[in-house]
Amino acid sequence: MSEAPRGATIQSEEGPRALVPLLARALEKGTSDAVLLPLRTPGQDSYAFVLVKDPRLLRQADPLPPVQTVTGGRALSSLTRHGGGGVRILAVMRPCEARGAIELSKLGQVDLKDVTLITMDCPGTVPLQRFARGDLRPSAVGFADQDIRPICQVCDLSCAAVGDLHLGWGEGLAPILIPMDERGAEALLAMGLRAEGDTSEWRTTVSSRSQERRERREERLGQLRVASSGLDNLMVRLDSCINCHNCMRACPICYCRVCAFDIRRQERSANEVLDLAKARGSMRLPMDTLMFHLGRMNHMSLNCVSCGACEDACPAGVPIAQLFAMVSDRTQSAFKYRAGMDRQQRSPLITFLEKELEGEDGQRC
Repeated sequence: MSEAPRGATIQSEEGPRALVPLLARALEKGTSDAVLLPLRTPGQDSYAFVLVKDPRLLRQADPLPPVQTVTGGRALSSLTRHGGGGVRILAVMRPCEARGAIELSKLGQVDLKDVTLITMDCPGTVPLQRFARGDLRPSAVGFADQDIRPICQVCDLSCAAVGDLHLGWGEGLAPILIPMDERGAEALLAMGLRAEGDTSEWRTTVSSRSQERRERREERLGQLRVASSGLDNLMVRLDSCINCHNCMRACPICYCRVCAFDIRRQERSANEVLDLAKARGSMRLPMDTLMFHLGRMNHMSLNCVSCGACEDACPAGVPIAQLFAMVSDRTQSAFKYRAGMDRQQRSPLITFLEKELEGEDGQRC
């Protein structure tokens, strides 16, 4: 059995904000060129990922904001899609965002060569619309479970240490920075810290929380699977969809520059629509709602990290993140794959293994 990782305990009562002076120190010492993390917008009512080079600007930083606007993986992709240019970046993200960045790196959309990923225990985020209305504001340790997004309530990887450096924290726990690899250890030393602290209390807390969330996930997604079984029942779940495609545009894994559902050849003439209506007996407009969602599921469920960006972006309240989580849990399980958890494991989408869908008994999975 490998030795449990050790970490650097931070004497602070600010939780994730304990990271801010450490990030500023790394910039001041010149061991990193920039920090990518969420900052409050000028109106003080939202957050955005910002690439910071001036340590003084980090005063506006909130490493763990109460809402998720743009995902960290998408922000990092916009910076490094064509290579990082040798700029050494400390990228601070939630575990689901970092997992998205890792998946995008496997698909050639993110370059992690000069990026140190810093993740942290995530208490979940609240729905964007409720936050914008001012309904919810965080306590010192986040929100009550009933107030966070439904997909966050069933996230069993909210404390997944997938970064090079991970911040463990929580009620009753002193923040502890844990290097997960050599790059994380170097970043920790650059911050003036050493990994000498015991992480057993944090690991026990994380294990208990993850098990509780896993059981809740299986229960709720199992209920959704029954309720949406068959095309008719699935269409009921999608009834309020207005075909805006916001879910696709917010998704970090949907990276195609032009979607097949947006190009003009998808458009049909009036006569074609009338012929289809005659053949089917009726025709819903806009057309192809079900085809769009099934196409997206087929395209990216193996790489879905359940970040919930799609559901936050939906103006009609479709439980799209939960539907995708239901599907992706099964497709990823079939390939013994969990998106973003292992940087070395290749994505099933770009890997061919002979008989990969056969079980030990030779039967198809």
